[in-house]
Amino acid sequence: MKQLKPQLIGLITGALMIIASVIAFYVLHLPNKSKAQYVVYLIYTTGIIWSLFAYHKSNAGDKI
Repeated sequence: MKQLKPQLIGLITGALMIIASVIAFYVLHLPNKSKAQYVVYLIYTTGIIWSLFAYHKSNAGDKI
């Protein structure tokens, strides 16, 4: 499997956050301040952890 750069992981995470917000607001008609926003926070946290693991597995992570 090809290694993804942290920048690409950030773009994927951002896109998923936007998609989740749009679905919650326009499709499910949930307010912005609802508990459904925790899904967006979960995506954000997962993206951060994913990029940290990708950085650690790359050669750049070994130089620290």
